[in-house]
Amino acid sequence: MADPFWHSTRTLFEHKRPIVSALLGALPSSACFGAGLGLLLPIFELLLNQRVDLGVWLREKAIAPGTPDVLRDLIASVAERVPADPFWAFVLVMVVVAVLSIIGSTGRFIAEMVTLTIVHRAGRVWRSRLFRRLIHAPLVQVLRTGTADHISRVAIDVRVMGVGHQAILGRAIANIFNGAAAFIGALILDWQLTLIALVGTPAIAILLRKFGKRIRKASRRALQHRAHMIGALNEAMGGLRVVKVHNAEGYERRRFNTINKAQFGQEMRMRRAKALAGPLIETLAQIGVMVVAGVAAWLIFRGDRSPSSFMTVLTMIAAGAVSLKPLTALHTQIQEARAAATRVYEVLGLDVEPTGIDAPRDAPPVPRNRREVGFDHVSFTYP
Repeated sequence: MADPFWHSTRTLFEHKRPIVSALLGALPSSACFGAGLGLLLPIFELLLNQRVDLGVWLREKAIAPGTPDVLRDLIASVAERVPADPFWAFVLVMVVVAVLSIIGSTGRFIAEMVTLTIVHRAGRVWRSRLFRRLIHAPLVQVLRTGTADHISRVAIDVRVMGVGHQAILGRAIANIFNGAAAFIGALILDWQLTLIALVGTPAIAILLRKFGKRIRKASRRALQHRAHMIGALNEAMGGLRVVKVHNAEGYERRRFNTINKAQFGQEMRMRRAKALAGPLIETLAQIGVMVVAGVAAWLIFRGDRSPSSFMTVLTMIAAGAVSLKPLTALHTQIQEARAAATRVYEVLGLDVEPTGIDAPRDAPPVPRNRREVGFDHVSFTYP
């Protein structure tokens, strides 16, 4: 079977219409984000060259070679309505940016609301599946692992898996769309500088994969120790009268401290990977931006690039990097969710007693007994 976590996402895609609604909310939000970054070019042009006429500047962009006919007509139409005064032209651009921000925030709200609804519904389905499998599983298999461990998988592991579902369906999609919009805008303005900024992407991917493996292994062990802790708590508090009668408080305290120490050890195993992933990747991204800034500055001093275009491209690259920055934390959440999904699917792998709705469909009906009931070679054992 494929990775349990990604296999579990099939439950999310049973809600096709809500997913489409979430995408319809995320796409306009990212489009407005990219358009707002694109409007930085005329803003920088107005601030760096105060005598520029924004209408004339737009007409020059419209007739520039390589501009599509659709954009040429649109830019020319907008240029006719732009005020000649630089201050009022600047105010107009800022008003357009504010409108785009409101539209983008509305789309992001719709996407987040729908995403949470899908994730909560999927969590309810998974809890029902696990409980049904546990209640119909043979008693020996259930007791072999321990009831506390199974309770932990239903109550805790499903929630951790849901956090991963929310990450890939909500924030991951929004951040990827915003980052893509920023980098596409940067590619349109200056594809050479943008490609230089993307040189370090393979190194970042390798680091994420390395940290992800370590976090996933430690997270799975931590979930197992958490289940043992729940079992110890249930036994101690559920049988508190017995503990008091036999004066066993010290034994229960030592047993709990042993489990708690093991839980702490697994959490400490994850701390270095969690703490190092973010700063290291941010440092690599900052180095990439600085390299791009150095190359662009060299081109500007040579007279091959305009300062406003350079600042816009640099801002777009930085905005794209900031949009993709949360993916480091999301990657950590997904690795923890993968460990939880593995434990969830172990429960689904339990056998089911052939009774009730799980009885064989082709079993012949038992005729009504009219004589006696005999037991031949029947044995039993205590689980």
